[in-house]
Amino acid sequence: MLDPRKAREKLRKAIENEFLRLKEEHRGELGRAAEQIGVERQQLQQWAKGVPVPADVLLMVFMKWGATIRMQDEQAKRGEPSWWEFSMSGRDGGFHKPSPKPVQMSLFDALNELHEDNLEVKILRKGVGRLELGLEIGFKKANF
Repeated sequence: MLDPRKAREKLRKAIENEFLRLKEEHRGELGRAAEQIGVERQQLQQWAKGVPVPADVLLMVFMKWGATIRMQDEQAKRGEPSWWEFSMSGRDGGFHKPSPKPVQMSLFDALNELHEDNLEVKILRKGVGRLELGLEIGFKKANF
């Protein structure tokens, strides 16, 4: 489990990365994007450089743009959480509700990307008029 100081440091870095991503996403229209959350364009640029973000602005970013802040714990032990996500869900009252993004590759996508070298078939039992097989499928890691 992360100690509180490291957790705060990782959270600040994750927020900085999200604002950097948002800055890139709104390239060329940063002024208009800043208006949507009630701030100045220069403030968005500062937050993308690591300046601490006020809580009310972070809340507006969650509400208006459906942002997600994700922290990883590379030293997590077995049975401990290795990541945390912060976002908003179940919003109403005029704000657009973004559709959820999958955390895991869908089975259909995984099957479409299946190749012969990912399969291993084993004969488990042989009998009269009967053959029991075992099938092992190695899916590649999905990048989101």
